[in-house]
Amino acid sequence: MKSLSPSQLFHKYQADVWLVFSLILFTGCTSFAAAQLVNPIVLKVEDVWFDADIYNSFSRMTDQTSGHSKYYNHPLYPLLCLLPILKIITIFNLEPVKGVIALISVVSGLVIGTIFILFRLLGYQKIDAAIFSILTAITASARFWFVVPESFLFGGETILLVYCLVTVAGYRQLSPYWYMAGNVLTVGITITNLMAGIIATISGNRWKQCLKIFAGSLVVFILLAIISKFLLPTAPLRVIFTPRGIEEQASFLYLPSNIYMLLERYSVFLFHPIVMPSIQIVNSPWTTSGTQIMSIHASTLGSGGWWGKFATVTWGGLLALGLYALFSVKQHPQLRFTLGLTLLGQLLLHTIHGFEIFLYSLHYVPSLVILVSLGVLTKMRPVVLGLALILVVTAGINNALQFSNAIDILQNAQIISPEKVLLR
Repeated sequence: MKSLSPSQLFHKYQADVWLVFSLILFTGCTSFAAAQLVNPIVLKVEDVWFDADIYNSFSRMTDQTSGHSKYYNHPLYPLLCLLPILKIITIFNLEPVKGVIALISVVSGLVIGTIFILFRLLGYQKIDAAIFSILTAITASARFWFVVPESFLFGGETILLVYCLVTVAGYRQLSPYWYMAGNVLTVGITITNLMAGIIATISGNRWKQCLKIFAGSLVVFILLAIISKFLLPTAPLRVIFTPRGIEEQASFLYLPSNIYMLLERYSVFLFHPIVMPSIQIVNSPWTTSGTQIMSIHASTLGSGGWWGKFATVTWGGLLALGLYALFSVKQHPQLRFTLGLTLLGQLLLHTIHGFEIFLYSLHYVPSLVILVSLGVLTKMRPVVLGLALILVVTAGINNALQFSNAIDILQNAQIISPEKVLLR
């Protein structure tokens, strides 16, 4: 078959190109605008924004002398994020805050653009792909994490790229170097996300080839870690596999003590990042200085109001249809294998890891949306699309109202000291 020229390819996929560009531009612009509303207090005091370490994350994204050596969980994050931000700041003569917001706005747009491309690679109709891309953009996770500097936005994008990789692998034979890139990217941003790279590699290769890919990935990772150490002297080189790194990981364990707490964590994992419940103000579990933070880990489903209740029920129906499709459809076995095991791995991880699961939600919310979107491959497509449209409206309104509530809480915040914030 004769290959198409770039102009012919553009003509053939012109509608897709414009849709992707529109989604990226709209998401990026709205994220940039919404970020302006967030009180700068989140850049000065740790944990206030749903347990997020925004203060340190911002420092590591803008300061080459920051304490990168403590960033065991995100070994290549300083290299992949700090240098682009410094370049943006230099070229456009921006303040560091504006430079960071500009980068996260761009990456937010790329997340939505990538998931649209994935849906089209899966063979979805343009309208289906657009609806579920918009659904991803209005989730509570996107609404609250597309506006602040945190590593999980970048980690979520790497997992989406892995899904694109395994989807393309279903059509054509790919070089092992693509799988190596997927492994290095996922582990480089967040070490636990390596599960996606490993599962993707296993899904499309024989075991001997897998071993070669894993060995090559390790070599590339070490080389990038050395480069990172050279450019950023305080960057982590040994990552988690040290007593200090293991001790740090253990500090984030949050073991459920009974079945009720276990079910509560599962409901938080599956529902809160899609439909934002009411926001609570609690004492930080990590300090004794009286710092208060916004939290939803103990909020009940749909507690944000009637819009939230309606959206929660709608999402529950979509989730059930998505789980049915995951096991019943025959198309895209590699993607379904990688998606299902990655989601299961994330669920098991956050059964015991992290106080505020919502903090990590961008790592798995796109996966949840992809899961429910599989329903369009079944005879229930009209029902799935109908529920998705209802959810876009109801969850969109609910999450916008809760975001406004969070902004009001921060505007009324009283700073007692650099370590203590009183929210009211």
